Amino acid sequence: MNEVSASGAQYGYSARPFYSASDIAAKDAAETASFAGQRAKEASFREAHAAGVKITLSEEAVTRVLSGTDIPAGGSDPASQYQAIAALHDQLISRTPASSIDLAHPLFSDGSTETQLTDFRTFFTAQKDRSAQATAELQDALYDAVRHQTAKTDSSDAAEIGLIREKLNVLNTRYVDKAHQADAAMEIDKYINRLVESRDGQIRTMANADIAIGVSLKDEGRIKEGQQRLEDLANGQDRTQQEMQQVFAITTQSGSATEMVERLSDWYNQLDHRSETQDQQFSSLVTNWQQFLQQYGS
Repeated sequence: MNEVSASGAQYGYSARPFYSASDIAAKDAAETASFAGQRAKEASFREAHAAGVKITLSEEAVTRVLSGTDIPAGGSDPASQYQAIAALHDQLISRTPASSIDLAHPLFSDGSTETQLTDFRTFFTAQKDRSAQATAELQDALYDAVRHQTAKTDSSDAAEIGLIREKLNVLNTRYVDKAHQADAAMEIDKYINRLVESRDGQIRTMANADIAIGVSLKDEGRIKEGQQRLEDLANGQDRTQQEMQQVFAITTQSGSATEMVERLSDWYNQLDHRSETQDQQFSSLVTNWQQFLQQYGS
């Protein structure tokens, strides 16, 4: 097993705890409310425009909006203020990084990543460098972080999900404006939670298939084994779930990239159900993590 030869600080690696489900839910609720509020404002814009509200914007106000530093006041009444914002809406949209996002990029088109366009919204809306070239580089980096290299059901997959989270954390530090990194971190944890839930779902499907086979073969032992696994999954006590939590405990509590790899390797080497295939997969994961840090670490 190769070892990472640099400290976490050198590579931009920094362990952090998970955001709680309630934190993520609160963020989602706030964004939903903000979105609803924006739609209401847009309705006011249209009403003001239909009423013939005349808006006068100073050159300074236009500059502030286009730079994203301020919202202009087009008049003393709210309707004219809303219309002032609406008048520049198209210009603002044309200058956001979203205009250079390639929706055909494997980050979105490769179904194995389970990535949705909105998963890493803050990465794109709060980039340190908002140029088209930087956005293209960010898409490549995110794809390098999230694409799977292992089967999705056992111990090597648990290690990979943990490393995907750490790769995304590195990219957060590298690409996202510091003031918005907490928001990006919540998006990372929400995405990782979905990967974990998807993994649990696949294992649940396998357990149900075993039960169905047991029923067809009148194999009571197989039926009971499948039922027990479903019960364990429901209670968070399945072996695969416990291993996932063990991986997260390592990745969120290690003091450096070197320590994390060492602890993760010790954890893996103590497993009693390893196979040669899994050994190869785990070794590849570590090598890929090292290469990722060398390419994207700060």
